[in-house]
Parts: sequence; C-alpha cells; structure tokens
Amino acid sequence: EKHEGEELLKECPSCHRLISIFAQICPECGHIFSLGKQPEDDGEAFEQEFGELFDDETLKRVKYARSQRKTRFSKQQPPDKLWELFSDKHNQDGKTFLHNDWLFGAVFGGRDNDFNRQRFLEYLEPFAPKNDRTKAQWLKHHLELEFGKPGKQYRTGKHTTTEAKIGRNSKLEWWEILQCS
Repeated sequence: EKHEGEELLKECPSCHRLISIFAQICPECGHIFSLGKQPEDDGEAFEQEFGELFDDETLKRVKYARSQRKTRFSKQQPPDKLWELFSDKHNQDGKTFLHNDWLFGAVFGGRDNDFNRQRFLEYLEPFAPKNDRTKAQWLKHHLELEFGKPGKQYRTGKHTTTEAKIGRNSKLEWWEILQCS
C-alpha cells in the first residue's frame, strides 16, 4: 500500500534510503543509479553500425574489448590492464591487436558531458602515472579513447554521428559540475 508522495520516491539498493526518483546519486551513500536502457543500447548501436564490417572472429574481439573496458570502469580496475588481457586471450597468432578505435564510447556510449568526464577522470586518477607531464598525456589518451579525438567524427548509432569536442582533462569540484553553491 503506497502512501501519498511515495510514487516520487525510490529506494537506494545500497543503503535502502528513500530518495527522489529524479536523483542520479544517493546523497547518503553515493550510489550511482543506472539510467536504464537507453533508447538505443550503446553496444547494440556499435554492432549494428560496424558489425557487418567485421568478420565473426573480429566482431567477437571487438565485443570483448568493449565489455572489458566498461567492466574495468564499473569495478574500478586499472584501465591499462585491458591491453594485456586482450593480448593474452586473442593474440596467440602474434597478428591480432586491440585497436584503440574499438573503445570509443565503450563506457558512456559517446555521450561527452561534464558529468561523464568527471566520473571518468575520478576513475582514472588512482591509476595515473605520478609524473605530471606523463600523467597529463596518459589522461588525455584515455579520455580520447572514450570521448574521441577533438574534430574527428564518430558513429554513435545506426544513423547518428557525433564530432568529438575539446573537453577538459582535469577534474572540477562536484558543485561546479552540478552548478550549485
């Protein structure tokens, strides 16, 4: 039996607090709510657009690389380990390599905005090299893998493309991202 106003609340799966259905992050424990299935699933969009270009074996490798990239993000695992895992699993012939273009949008589906960049930078930060110059290049590389090289066109769906823009390569404070005091 629902009480008045409960239809505007949802329960956090981590701390079980009732919060607004519009909240994307639980204010109590920090749980990030999934946005649910997007109108066109990112993986499906990539496969629909490029699946016919790859033979079955290559498509399997592309799917593996993309799923591992997303899994490494969601489980907060080192991003660079992906190339070693891919090589161990798929490079028995010495001719198969992980192409960086396969990773575009693997985590956020090509949606480049301040919120997604902030989340990705927070994920990358613990794994970044300590040397400032090397760190800046490393962060730029990983951000371009996810969000694209500025000025280049990328397919984000069956009939949609996006042009990668110059984005920030450093974290902001969350109050700046959320535009509140």
